[in-house]
Amino acid sequence: MAPVELTRKGINAFVNALGYVDAVKFIRQFARGSGDYTQEHLFCCMSCRSIPNPLSLG
Repeated sequence: MAPVELTRKGINAFVNALGYVDAVKFIRQFARGSGDYTQEHLFCCMSCRSIPNPLSLG
């Protein structure tokens, strides 16, 4: 089976089993993001020196 046909049948199977909205939610769980989430969202306002070192908190 060609990749395009496999993708089409797979998406149709998800939509038939889950409905369109839940099929999209399921597929989005596996979508690859880009960039560095940790740097961009969790530590966006911190420098490396300002993040506590857990080994030195002792």
